[in-house]
Amino acid sequence: MARKCVKCGAKFSGDLAFCGNDGSVLILDMPAESADLRLGQQLGDYVIAAPVADGATGRVYEGRHAQTREKVAVKVLHAHVARDRIALERFKREAEAGKLMSYPYIVTVIDVGRTGDGSHFMTMEFLHGEELGETLRRNEKLTPAQIIR
Repeated sequence: MARKCVKCGAKFSGDLAFCGNDGSVLILDMPAESADLRLGQQLGDYVIAAPVADGATGRVYEGRHAQTREKVAVKVLHAHVARDRIALERFKREAEAGKLMSYPYIVTVIDVGRTGDGSHFMTMEFLHGEELGETLRRNEKLTPAQIIR
């Protein structure tokens, strides 16, 4: 997976996250016709580096803190969802609950905010794993222990 520097435009391959020339965040290098306009944008203290997943309510990105280089997940609501008052309130409650709770099996919410174009986002700890749908496609039946985990 190739990445490019948001400042100098240098391209790198491999798992690098920061430019060897100037230390800037590297973003996923995508063909122009499929490029995501959020790549390279700074939302709060975090630079959007790569898309991770798309859901019914929003898109999740890999983000990097501009100074500390901390890797986070950034969820940005789809525009049509943000126009739905009930869905927006649900998103806000999810963010509030995530900021208040500290439990190993609940994702930690770091920050919430709005983008320059008015979209809503939240930054969360970045968790590696597999979507439930993918797990269910691989395993027709889950054991109680797998479900609990």
